[in-house]
This record gives sequence, C-alpha cells and structure tokens, in this order.
Amino acid sequence: FSDYDGQHMVALSRSCQLSAGTCLATSAESVKNVTDSAELPASFVSAAGDGSGGDVDAVLELQDYTWQRLESATGRVSYAYQSLPFGRLTFTDEGTMVQTLYTVTTQASTCTSAEPIPMPRAVRSADGAALVNNEMDCYHSEPCRYNVTVDALTEPISVRAATGFERLCTLLDPWRCGCQASTGGEQHRCIHELSDAELTQEQSGTAVVECFVAESGGCVSAPLCVKVRVRSHQPRLVSPTPMEANSVDERGSIVPARTDVPACLGVPLQLTINATDADPGDGVRIYVEEDFARDRVGFFREDAFELRGGEVCEASPFGRYGAARTGDNRLQVDANTLAFPSLDSSIIASYARNVTFVPRATLQSVEYTLTLEERNGVYIKVVCDGEHDCRETFVSVDPILCGAVYDNSRSRWGRWQGRVPTPALGVHGLGDYASAEHCWRVKLQAPPKFVTNSTGCAPVGDSAELRYECTPFAANPELIPDTTGEPRAWRDLALSVNQRFTVLFTAVDPNEEDSVSLFVSEDPGIPPGMTVGRSQCVPRTVAPFPPHRSSQGNCDAAQPEVSSACSKATLQLEWTPTVADIGSEFRVCVVARDDSTLCAGEEPRATSRGWYGE
Repeated sequence: FSDYDGQHMVALSRSCQLSAGTCLATSAESVKNVTDSAELPASFVSAAGDGSGGDVDAVLELQDYTWQRLESATGRVSYAYQSLPFGRLTFTDEGTMVQTLYTVTTQASTCTSAEPIPMPRAVRSADGAALVNNEMDCYHSEPCRYNVTVDALTEPISVRAATGFERLCTLLDPWRCGCQASTGGEQHRCIHELSDAELTQEQSGTAVVECFVAESGGCVSAPLCVKVRVRSHQPRLVSPTPMEANSVDERGSIVPARTDVPACLGVPLQLTINATDADPGDGVRIYVEEDFARDRVGFFREDAFELRGGEVCEASPFGRYGAARTGDNRLQVDANTLAFPSLDSSIIASYARNVTFVPRATLQSVEYTLTLEERNGVYIKVVCDGEHDCRETFVSVDPILCGAVYDNSRSRWGRWQGRVPTPALGVHGLGDYASAEHCWRVKLQAPPKFVTNSTGCAPVGDSAELRYECTPFAANPELIPDTTGEPRAWRDLALSVNQRFTVLFTAVDPNEEDSVSLFVSEDPGIPPGMTVGRSQCVPRTVAPFPPHRSSQGNCDAAQPEVSSACSKATLQLEWTPTVADIGSEFRVCVVARDDSTLCAGEEPRATSRGWYGE
C-alpha cells in the first residue's frame, strides 16, 4: 500500500568495511572483507551514494564502485520492493519501502583468524526450534525472547550487535552479547529480549529488526538479522456462542469450524454470538452472513435475492426465511465495509456509517422462528391426490451462516494489522485483526406426521376381511394440522363379529437422516386379542422439495436425491372381534417419534429419546 506511514517502514542494516577500494553487500544479508573480486559470488551487489542518499543497483552481477565515490560518513539508500535483492517480505510488507543503512569505515582490517567465522543462528527460546526465515511474531506488552547462538571455534568467539545496532535490548544471564566471549571449543549462546518500549500496543503492525555478528580474532561474520513482527491480539468468539464440533457432512465426517444449531418448529432460534478483544481500547464488531462457498438461499430478510417468477420461485410453496440480525452491528447487512470504496479504499479509508464497533466486547443474535403459518422453511402438503403422502411435512434447505469478529486496529493505528484468516473474510477485514471464521448450519427440524391419501384411506375388503392400507382419517385430513387430542381426526370404524381387521399406520419425518418409530399408546391401550406388529422402516429416496434456488435465482436446478433408511415407518394392527365384543367400543391411539435430540428441551414433546409427533 503506497500510503503506509513511516512507522511501517521496515528497517534493515548493512555493515560495510572498506577493502580493496570497494564497498560490497550480499543478497544474503551479509558483509565480507574481500581482497580479490574473484571471490565474490554472483549474488553480490554494490551500494554507492553521496552520503545523503543514493541508489542501489539490484542486479546479480558485480558492480565496481570505488571508494572515491563514497563519503566517509553514514548515508542512506532506499529502493522499492520490486528491486529488493535480499530478504523475504511477507504479505504485510507489500508495497512498502525498505531502508538499508550502510556505515562506511576507513580503518584497516585486523582480522587474524585462520578459520571462517560462522554466522550466528536464531532459535526460539521456548523450544529451541529455528526461526523460519529468521522471522517471528511477538505480541505487544508480552515477553519476546529468542536465542542467538554461534558454533564453537578453537579460538574464543562472541556475539555482538552488528554495526548500526549497538542499541541491544536486555540480554539475560548467563551471557551478555558483546560483553562475554566463550572459551575456545564452546558454543556461544545469548538470550535476546526486546524491551517494552519496542513492544507497545502503539507499535502493533510494525516490525523490529535486530542484527548480530559473531566475532573472533578481530574477524567478523556475516550478520544475522532477525525480524520481529509486533502483533496485537485477535478478537475471539466466546460463550455463549455455539462452538461444538457436532456438524457432519454427507459422509458422516465432522466438518471443522462448523456447529449445528437447531431451528425447531415453533421455537425461536437460539443463535447468540458473543465476542471479545484483549487489547485495551480496541473496538469489535461481529459480521455474519450466508456461507460464501455455496449457493445462498436468502436467509436474512434484508438479502436482495431476486428469484425468477417474482418474490419467490413460482414452483416453490415456501415463503422467505425472513431471519434478522439483532444486537450490536446489526445494521451491517453486507460485506461493504468502507464508506466510499470507489473513491477511497486506502489503509486510512473510513468505515461505512452502518458499521459499528463496540469497546472490548460485543453481542449479536440471529432472530428466526420456523413456523407453518409463514411457511418460512417448512411446508405441509395440503393439496392431496391419490398418493399416500397427504399431510407430509417438508423442510427447505438448511441455511449455513458464517462469520467472524473484527477489531478496528487498522483505522486506530493507521496501518495494516491482521493476517488473512480466509480470503473472503480477509478482504472484508481490510487489515483489521479478525478471529478465525466459524460457521453455523441452521438445522430445520420438525417432528414426524401421519400421512394418508386424499380420502383419509377408504377400507377395502369384504365381510370376511377389512383392510385399511394407509392411516385412517376422518374427512379432509389436510385441514388437520395436528391430530393429537383432535376428535375431528378420529376415524370411526364399524366391525362385524369374526371379521378380520387390519390397519396400517404410516408416518414420515421431514428430516431424512432421522429414524421414525411408531408406538401404540398405553392409554387407552388396545382391545383384548388385538395384535400389534413391530414398527417397520420404509427405505426411500428423498428428492428435496422444492427445487434448489441458486444465487442466480434459478428455480429449476434440483438438489441431488438422497437415500433415507428410516424417515418413513409403518405399524400394523390386526384384530378379529368375537361375540364377547358385541356392543363394545374401543379407542386405539398410535404415536410417531423420531430419534433426533437436537430439539430436546426446546419443545415440550422433544425429549432426550426423540421428538414425539402426533
């Protein structure tokens, strides 16, 4: 970013001693005393200037600049990232300027060592692991330490700050870099700790570079430069945010960073997202929207989701989901974070007015209730035909929401701060720190229902046998939303003595992964001699209804069919009345239950054993 301020400049240093009339620095961030240019590798480059600034020729071949063209003083040279011949820059360095300090000295070399001076190495103090690319992250206001080591020589060897870095920070016992040398044959080690002044919260987003050299017998090694990125803390999601690892894919494997939350029929959704930030003074905001990785279904009422045929697909009996964001930052309904992105998208650009930050902690909820009245994700088939699926319940696509929490560190400190947790959220974050993305699959849940045909299942047979091959209902079964305790649903059956009677009850659950079981209620029980069969699963192939709605508004792209082992079940009763039963009336009740516990405790009939339907 071209408008990074001076505090974000990355400062690196080179020490250059006059030798053979040439001042040279390598692309490997090292400096050598040389007497013969033939010894130089092709990666060497040269620096020349007038003491007040100059140019660096970022080329791989050797350039011969003589001492007469350099003043015996400290000069600065600068060059852009594109011509940088050394080091490794990260995403956060892109477009910055890198300043290199060359100190030119005129004293003659006093090197007397017969051995090459090994270059120091940097390792983590905590576990001794080598720093990758000699870089590490440290959090402001927290201890930041790393070890600087150098291999043993037969001569004593020590580690000191490279020229231009005499300002070493605290060096902990047992070694003080530059002050105490090892004896011959020993490895030299010192622990380097950055001072509190270099790791303040105000410095977050900057980098601190320290360079070291090993020294023995007047000879100096190539310098080791360690880059420490000063970081702030990411905001994080905290309780009561649902974070359980309970969501599985179609193969039954746990989906990382995704949690299933039930939207139980008639019960308000319980999705409250809470977040906090450990950095004093930071503001935080939560933003949640539908998953980027799949077609959207228009879950939030603010979504501009135009579908062919008007507000909803003509082929769809569902209405809109109509969910809403409530709480902090609820007015941010899309990922447009900047006030005027077409005019100013720089590092100091202002946020849009609908983007709200709350100090240290924030809370947002998703408001949604699955109801038959609004058909906002659930639908009962009331247009019945000759099939045995009258009154079947259907649920729509399970929405998947994803979100993260962001701080305002980018605008607060005027520089890029956070890393990119995911491409989409990272762009949305615009340089602020962001938590890891978490997703929630809203599982639309409803209990099983008894299904029948358009007539309520007329009997077939003769005087010897009477059969009901589907669930018997009174007239107009499609008008009865719940048969529990509803006399309108009761079917009166008249039987004759010695007439064999069979009836088949059928129930279907809208969630294809559920297993349905049918039971005869103990109250009022069954007539003497009635036989109750076992609840039987009816495997089936489920074609999701209605057709899938893509982000382009297509209504004719159906979702894949899925197999369901037991979301449909039957139970058969058999009875033959005897003379002793003449004049008697019996009431028999059957109840359907699935095995889902997602709604346990949310609805009176949803238990730890499953959700009891009608």
